[in-house]
Amino acid sequence: MRTLSLKITMIFLFSICLSCAQANFDKTIRILSYGEEVPDYPLVNMVNYPKESAKISDFKGKAMILDYWFTGCKPCIASWPKLEKLQQKYGDKIQIVLVNHMQDKTTVQQFMDNWEKHSGTTFTIPSVTGDTTLFKAFPPSGYPSIAWIDPNGRFQAFTDGSGLNEENIRFFLNGNTKAMTEKKLISELQEVDVFKPLPDLLGVDWGDTSQLQYYSTISSYSPKSTGMRIVENGTILPNMSILNLIRDAYAIHEPQPKAGVANYPTLPSTRYILGAKDAMRFQGRINGKMYLPNLYTYRLIFKEPRTFKQIKKKMQEDIQNYFNLDIRWEKQKRKCLVLKAEDTTLINDFKGGREKVFIYNKGTFKETYKIENFTPMRFLAYLESRPPYSNSPYPILDETGFQGLLDLEYPSFFLDSCYKHGEFDAYLHQRYKMRFVLEEREIDILVIRDSEDGEIGKVNISL
Repeated sequence: MRTLSLKITMIFLFSICLSCAQANFDKTIRILSYGEEVPDYPLVNMVNYPKESAKISDFKGKAMILDYWFTGCKPCIASWPKLEKLQQKYGDKIQIVLVNHMQDKTTVQQFMDNWEKHSGTTFTIPSVTGDTTLFKAFPPSGYPSIAWIDPNGRFQAFTDGSGLNEENIRFFLNGNTKAMTEKKLISELQEVDVFKPLPDLLGVDWGDTSQLQYYSTISSYSPKSTGMRIVENGTILPNMSILNLIRDAYAIHEPQPKAGVANYPTLPSTRYILGAKDAMRFQGRINGKMYLPNLYTYRLIFKEPRTFKQIKKKMQEDIQNYFNLDIRWEKQKRKCLVLKAEDTTLINDFKGGREKVFIYNKGTFKETYKIENFTPMRFLAYLESRPPYSNSPYPILDETGFQGLLDLEYPSFFLDSCYKHGEFDAYLHQRYKMRFVLEEREIDILVIRDSEDGEIGKVNISL
């Protein structure tokens, strides 16, 4: 009994020491620059590792690759089989370590167990959980983010998730970090021009911009604003009309990272009504020409990752408040193009992977598209972005009852402005026993109105 008590006491004291060590590091932590020697930071609450904890020095002599992730990051999880192969191939030359600073060990362990169960794959890459140290030394500007530490223990490079590949590992092991595709450190990204006038404008000392937890801005047209994107940490929508900002903020479908098509969905023209008095201010083009006073850039940056719904909600609030609008979903009866299927066994059901579009015989009249790994709703969102459906007055609905992933092939000329949906409909029915039927349905329509006396409509992201 005394031996057991002694062991428990030793474990308790060890935990206190470990916590104190991490706390001491936390007090002095700073963002490291390239070429700096990495302090002997603790790696705590380890999963897939023989011990509960480790230190940076435990891996000296190997190239250490820190991969920042969390369980809600789909690209992070999708990369796991690749990480496993890379670790096995390079063996003792490298050590990939996942870093999760948002979730505790129990949550991560359960998630990994479930992933292994459903994927039928064993995952052996170790992960730090509940981290409060590495995140501050190498702050990720997105997920996944990769910090590279050389065998001598020096921080040498920072890339996005796609940078963790065999070519870059070879470059890194040969000391050729300049050949790697680097991403900017978050300390560089935080030097954003939009913050510089704030102290003078408001008379407030904001301190170091790295202290900001999030910010959102709406600015007027600038030729320097480029690169529309949405990531786990926010979004940038450059030089867009108010109407297009609304259509992106109220998009029904979620963006698919690196999907290749429908990557940034927008609300179809059949799903909204512009009921504001001055409709001209919502347009980015007047008389066929860009009207710069009507163009705005919206930026929303969170320090911590957010879900797509959380990002949408903040976007909607900002747009309603700044432009003094009342925007809400309302039920209305509309004639719709309803996609139905007589025999869903004719549609191949892929079990995984990202959505893809392949183009065969490109540049010829017989150009053919092949779509893989699309849910029916995503397929319809793709159609709505292309003529003739993008010009159709009818919303498109899915009533196939199909729950899997579609695999379709069709001649590209069916989806052209000179064709009507009837030709494409006939092709779908002949080959896949699917067809569009024009029927009335009660659907959600986004109604855009001027706000009365500044009273903003309730933000509703139920779609």
